[in-house]
Amino acid sequence: MHTRTLALSLLLLAACNQAPEAPSTPFAAQTASEDTGTAEDTNTADGSGSGAADATPDTEGSADFTPEFQDSLSGTWLHLSQVSSCVYFTNFSEQYSKTIYIVRMEQDGFGVLTERWEGCSNSLTPVYNVQPNVTPAILETSHRFTTTGLFDGTSSADFFGTSRVPRLNRVGDGYASGPVVELWGLQMDDPLRDPFPTDIADPRITDTDGDGFPAVTLRFSTGCDAYLAQRTSSYHQGNMIASDRMKGRTISATRQLVVDATAILCKAGYELTANPGRSGWERVRIDGQGGARNADLNSDGNITCEEALTLSENLFSIVPLDNECCDPRKSDKACCNPDVAVNTPCCDPVYARANRDICPPQ
Repeated sequence: MHTRTLALSLLLLAACNQAPEAPSTPFAAQTASEDTGTAEDTNTADGSGSGAADATPDTEGSADFTPEFQDSLSGTWLHLSQVSSCVYFTNFSEQYSKTIYIVRMEQDGFGVLTERWEGCSNSLTPVYNVQPNVTPAILETSHRFTTTGLFDGTSSADFFGTSRVPRLNRVGDGYASGPVVELWGLQMDDPLRDPFPTDIADPRITDTDGDGFPAVTLRFSTGCDAYLAQRTSSYHQGNMIASDRMKGRTISATRQLVVDATAILCKAGYELTANPGRSGWERVRIDGQGGARNADLNSDGNITCEEALTLSENLFSIVPLDNECCDPRKSDKACCNPDVAVNTPCCDPVYARANRDICPPQ
């Protein structure tokens, strides 16, 4: 019976099957990259490293923040994304997708960030004692891309001359990513907006992990393999909470098509609901600037995933699983407030209308 949950254990947002439309912003289009390279660190941060942040994202504003700043955010950072979803199969269960990236940032004088992402690890928590495993080939082929973000710091400039006063990036200032799109087993001209395939014969479905099987291969602890085409679209928003750390909330949507599987039960689909109130991210500077942690263990000027993961073990606050946060019978309607760290399927209007017997009125 456990194997029936496997095929969609990677689905993060069944209640939001379409990828969210990008807001009207100055963000450039995302481009895929085979080589993330190394960002030039042209400025030195003025601040010191901080300890691990609380598990619950805190984006209340600048009142509780210390008056620290950095001249530039350019450099190498480590980013953890923790995306929660709720799975229902005889009872409610929470699942997390936790991904660690190296993000090499370059900031211009107006706060615009060019961000080059390199996925270092992606882990999925078990669902009903079944463990899905993301292979290194998926990370290497699907988690490298370039996006444009924005940091809302403070600056002044002589718009009638040629000089510009250096920008200050203060603790408490806000950050927003552009659309972060990850494709598994897909080739798309416009990764964010192209229609997601509904037919396994769609020519855009390709063997991107290069193992000879269609799409990408996801392996499970039961010995089952599923061949999946998948698109995950995410946005990250938050604040700088220390001179070397940013933190906030994540909105993410995933579409998935099971192309084939080694066992028929791996193709089974189950209801899975977004849990955005418990989804968040943290980003920590790891290039040694301004007294920050330095993950360049061999001092060669380039921080690798192996070096970064060695440092990451005690760097982030990991949100523990809490199945009751997914059970509408054990949580009241306050969970629907996006400013608290609990959400349930009843917070989705479509789910609530279809399950009036167990969902409290909103």
